[in-house]
Amino acid sequence: MILLSEIFTSTQYGLKHTIGTPITEGKFVDAANDAIDILLTKGNYSSLRRKKIVSYLDDEPDYDIENDLGIEDYKEVDDLRPVDNPYTEWEYRNEKIFAERESRGFKANEYCVEERNGRDILRILDHSSNKSSVVLHTCDSLTAVGTWTVLTSDATNLTLDESRFKEGSGCLNFDIDVSASAFNYAGVELSTAMTAVDISGYQNIGRFRFDLDLQKLTTTQLGYITNAELRVGSSSSDYLAMTATSPVDPGGWMNNWNRVSFNWEDGAETGTPDYENMDYLAVILNYSASMTDATDIRVDEIKLFEPEDLELLYFSGYMVAPTSSSSTFQERFSTTYSGNECLRLPRRYKNMFVNLVLSLLYPQKKKDNDPSYAKFENAFELGWNEMLADGVAILNRDEDEETKVQGNSGVSKMW
Repeated sequence: MILLSEIFTSTQYGLKHTIGTPITEGKFVDAANDAIDILLTKGNYSSLRRKKIVSYLDDEPDYDIENDLGIEDYKEVDDLRPVDNPYTEWEYRNEKIFAERESRGFKANEYCVEERNGRDILRILDHSSNKSSVVLHTCDSLTAVGTWTVLTSDATNLTLDESRFKEGSGCLNFDIDVSASAFNYAGVELSTAMTAVDISGYQNIGRFRFDLDLQKLTTTQLGYITNAELRVGSSSSDYLAMTATSPVDPGGWMNNWNRVSFNWEDGAETGTPDYENMDYLAVILNYSASMTDATDIRVDEIKLFEPEDLELLYFSGYMVAPTSSSSTFQERFSTTYSGNECLRLPRRYKNMFVNLVLSLLYPQKKKDNDPSYAKFENAFELGWNEMLADGVAILNRDEDEETKVQGNSGVSKMW
């Protein structure tokens, strides 16, 4: 890594020998941050490559990189591979080709990253996971597998909806009448037990998911939702309760179908659930006291997954370390100059970065017709192309693929 104080000293030296006057710390930091933006636009860097173990759920293609996978510093994907067999080949596809192959029912080790509603979504083609999953309830009947009834809550008018559903032949449908109770929630439960299912093998690792339709809710009503809640156990007094404050789909609760996901390890137990004999389920929508009456809340297919661990390699967009020994990173240098902050590139490329900063600062100081600006810019380009040749700089994926098609060297100027 390269100390910011070293970059500052070299930058001051460069300015003094071309202009004779130094630059302020504030203007230097601004230029250094602008330089970071240019570097990230030009490509990725091996020193910013990171690894994250992520959980794939069988036949579940979409994962919000920040919200589902917990990656805040994502810039671009590098590779995806199974943890237990890192030599298995996985192939990246651009999003259009991926969508076409998905629609045609391909099963292969393929993935893409798609931007949707301002979020980066990792998409994984169904590749027949070797991990198990179990449908806890199809929601295709009110009485065939246990008996569904409304909880003591604002829920009313529970019916089987066979006209709008997500899976199978129907789904649960209930209304919200906020005058029906003093509670700020509405929900349904199995009031008589279903055939018991042994889910003990999924304990503390399982992921629960179901589809929740909020088609009839207004945007205002969607804003009143606190969370969706799932209870799983052996009775109405012995269960695991889990909540989700937003759906898997990016952009928050929608007046449409929402895929809702729950992690077993995040749940809280009431009583003593018998997971070897799971026969109780409840689905609840919690909201604020401002909620108003609503109709046609739909719930479909409650399913439990055993995650398959995959190793995601990606390039970070955080180029700054607070100190040389830091294990956490940040996007840019702090607005207030701190010489202990570091640029996360090998030290041998310090002059490349200094020349880029100088090329940004020099127009603020230069005299007319002075060639120094072009000198700094050209020196930066030579340094960056050296990084590219060394494999430290890596072209952005789209640009790299275009370069391979065109058969050129990939060496080009930024401006």
